[in-house]
Amino acid sequence: MKNKLLIMFLLAFGVSTCEVTAQKATIKWSEEFIEEKGEKLGEVLYDDGTYVYVRVTSITKGERGKGKAITPGIMKLDKDMKPVARENYTSDMDDIDLQGLFYMGGNFVMLTSKYEKSSNSTEVFAISIDKTTLKPKGKTVSLWKLSAPPKKYFSWNATLSDDSSSMLLFATYNQKDDEKERFAYKVVGKDLGTVQEKMVELKYDNEDFSILSYKVSKSGDLYVLSKGYKDGAKKQVERGADKKKVATYDVVILKYGKDASEKEYRIPMGEKVMDAYAMSNDPATDDLFVVGTFQAATEDGVIGYFFNRINSKTGDVTASKINMFPLSFIDKVNRLNDDKSKGKSPGISKYFNITDLIVTPDDRLYALIEKRYSVTTTSKYGSYTTYYSNSIIAIQMDKNGNQAWMNHIPKSQFFNSLTAYIYYSTMVTKDKLYIFYNDIEKNLAYNINSADEEPKRFNSMDEMYLMMVEIDAQGKMSRKQFVSTEKSGHPFYISGTKQTSPNHFIIYCYRFKKEINRLGLAVFE
Repeated sequence: MKNKLLIMFLLAFGVSTCEVTAQKATIKWSEEFIEEKGEKLGEVLYDDGTYVYVRVTSITKGERGKGKAITPGIMKLDKDMKPVARENYTSDMDDIDLQGLFYMGGNFVMLTSKYEKSSNSTEVFAISIDKTTLKPKGKTVSLWKLSAPPKKYFSWNATLSDDSSSMLLFATYNQKDDEKERFAYKVVGKDLGTVQEKMVELKYDNEDFSILSYKVSKSGDLYVLSKGYKDGAKKQVERGADKKKVATYDVVILKYGKDASEKEYRIPMGEKVMDAYAMSNDPATDDLFVVGTFQAATEDGVIGYFFNRINSKTGDVTASKINMFPLSFIDKVNRLNDDKSKGKSPGISKYFNITDLIVTPDDRLYALIEKRYSVTTTSKYGSYTTYYSNSIIAIQMDKNGNQAWMNHIPKSQFFNSLTAYIYYSTMVTKDKLYIFYNDIEKNLAYNINSADEEPKRFNSMDEMYLMMVEIDAQGKMSRKQFVSTEKSGHPFYISGTKQTSPNHFIIYCYRFKKEINRLGLAVFE
């Protein structure tokens, strides 16, 4: 199958301007982007403060009607949200899979891959795209080739550093319990040249060690966040009233430097169990910050969070803290979430997990913890999954883990089989944190500072309101309506709504059934 260029009809865009005076932001709307069959408007790739670059994808039939061809492209919008350029990208290679478009190191990169069944191998390819002209620069290059023995499988992923200057290709291999844990990685720079590459076999057996996450720094160092049982010994403790046996472990951070150095650091959790984690690099020093929530191993319920800072040059841990939630805070969160476990657990719901770690250049960290879970219902007619997204806990710390403030933001959301309209998005500008999420009209008057019960539940795309919570440097909160579907014309797609530059915030609108897109650019003063 060969990719073919799809000529796409694009409606002319217009602009309507909405002043959000209370928040000192101006929203400029594009006209509707109506998706023809097989066409998709993707995420915003980059915003340089003057132009906004958006991924577009066309799906067409392959040669002689067999299979499908995916044609990605980039559309460039000006400050008034009018399209000024667009390019589609095709390949003359057979049977390749599109892995994505990225902004990296001043240009765009298109990533593709090809799997060879006979050798059980995958080869990853890349082509650089000029940011100014949107034209490919040079030819497609082979970035990486990895393979596994027959009947073994591996999975791989590509991620960027926080500053988008480095790309990490990371692969994990399935191993038997008594085999050593293995992974492979490659770090490439903005010129697509190799920064470092290695196949790693750890000293730990697969059953005693689990890789949780990985991250590349702007300097090209690799960090692998894992959990491991100390010396391979699984200490069992009993949890809760049912005395369920659970194993305790340490959090293990592995660092692989581009200078070929290796380092391992353990965070002893004792009889605590890590629930979730987030890693971010300092934009100034490139130090790594790791924050995670934890439960007591013997009881259900999140009771606090830990913080670690790792020096980017030495690999040493320069700050480490474990912060427990105050009982008064736990009681408040449980009461406003109407948690059934209140009074039975020492902490808040076990479904509260860290979802974001934001690091600013001026000595601030924001950790966000949200209550998320899903329930799958099965009947004779089939099954469906309901996704729940409830309250948010926002924490501000300095870069040594000292907590400045901690706030609880009550909300209540659920959606069947779709998560794009729930959860939240954030923006940091000057000394303020903004949190955006969808809500209903019945909650417009809800007071997050003095509420004595949880808000009404949001679960509809009709008459949707995008709410904004503003938290200042002292932790003072206010909540306002940012924009409504009456202004946008379409529901707010939170999964594509995000901060794109220091004072720009993209509002992504998408009407699921009619497949209509619209973008709003909010400019904060």
